[in-house]
Amino acid sequence: MFRVFANGLIIFSVLFCAGRLSANPVKEKLRAYIQTHDDATLSMALRDSVGYTITLEEVKKLADEEKCQPLKRAVKAASAINGLEISQDLSLAELVQITYFIEVRLKAFIQEKKYYLPIKDSVLSRALEYDPITESVFIHLDIKNSACLGNGAKKRVTKSILYDLDHPEILARLDQTAHCRREMEMSKKLKGVNGVLQVKAYTERQEDGVNFRTMFCKLYRQGTIFQVLKNPEYKFTLKEKMHIALSIIKGLEGMQKRNIVHKDLHQHNYLVNISKRKNSSKRDIEVVIADLGLAEYIWKSRHKRPQGDTNFTPPEGIVKKLSGKAFYSTDLYAVGCLLYQICYEKMPYWQEVNYPKMANSPKERAKRLYQLIEKSTASRRFELNAKSRSAKLTPKEEFEATILQMVNPNPKKRLKVKQARKQLEEALKRVSKRRAHFQVSFLDFPYESFQLCT
Repeated sequence: MFRVFANGLIIFSVLFCAGRLSANPVKEKLRAYIQTHDDATLSMALRDSVGYTITLEEVKKLADEEKCQPLKRAVKAASAINGLEISQDLSLAELVQITYFIEVRLKAFIQEKKYYLPIKDSVLSRALEYDPITESVFIHLDIKNSACLGNGAKKRVTKSILYDLDHPEILARLDQTAHCRREMEMSKKLKGVNGVLQVKAYTERQEDGVNFRTMFCKLYRQGTIFQVLKNPEYKFTLKEKMHIALSIIKGLEGMQKRNIVHKDLHQHNYLVNISKRKNSSKRDIEVVIADLGLAEYIWKSRHKRPQGDTNFTPPEGIVKKLSGKAFYSTDLYAVGCLLYQICYEKMPYWQEVNYPKMANSPKERAKRLYQLIEKSTASRRFELNAKSRSAKLTPKEEFEATILQMVNPNPKKRLKVKQARKQLEEALKRVSKRRAHFQVSFLDFPYESFQLCT
């Protein structure tokens, strides 16, 4: 009896070492579900096991062994999405279940023209949405607070994942209950314009009796420029300031070329991405104009408020009934106010002073604002103008001069957007040349020049 048991133990050991009895029981269960085409049970089993009792690599090997193409695609997508740093929003097990559902079961819902799948309909941990125009699939990450980017009266911004096997992307999802046809129309007209927020897809749905209109855009991780300017971590160099200014001006010029005025250019309506380059201390900064809720064609802008925020309204916008191209100038003034803050690292004095309370009428208010702007800018503007007649301004001075011309309280003396763009390009070019020249000159010194005298 003991001999038989000993022989059995030896055989078991040999088989175990050979790998024949070492199969993961969870893996074999998954194999059985694949072979019986039990997609619903397989989906649930993936959610309960991946990352716990079986690795993603093991699931991939199983899909290869069984030649299960949907599971292979789902694993590939899950692996790519998992690299987007979303662990705080979505576990790997939930992710594999969702990607498998997309590959196997979503098509049936699309054929029925059911493009939005809430959690209660899909039995997944996240809602899904399909855009029939772009044929894109989105995984919404708006259950946990980390996925929420901001809230407004009738707008909520959260994160969503653009589903793709090779290049998935985390996007900002702007959900609105308000009527936003004009914003969508303006976004479409400005497609491809550098410096303006680009919308990747638009969807509409009804949920619990409420109509939602959604836009999917690139995610700008640093948020608004207002948030960035408040954060001391993001102190900008002169070149970076010029780059930001030029990006915004190009966006505004692109809008004006399409006969569109923005009319709401305050600090919360610019979005910023700041990323560090690999193996370098340099940063890449991207800034875009966002929120086209008040934007419209120039021929429709008549006798309306020039800016949504009165702090960014020039004197003429307070007393005059503007129309046509006059709104181009008020947009440029609003941008100039922001660039003034970026350049001098402080809010313009005329925006800090509570001048409306000092005035009894719009006319007095406009006059007071005109005086405050002149008090803050006239002497420096005169000084730079005088110097430019006898000597070439430094790039920093050119940058200043451009901004001071943009916020000139007299609209007739204010720059046009094309002039502002050209002046900024020239100043930025000179900054780059100076740095390159400095590096070359530095290298031209003989090595001995840097040795200490003994």
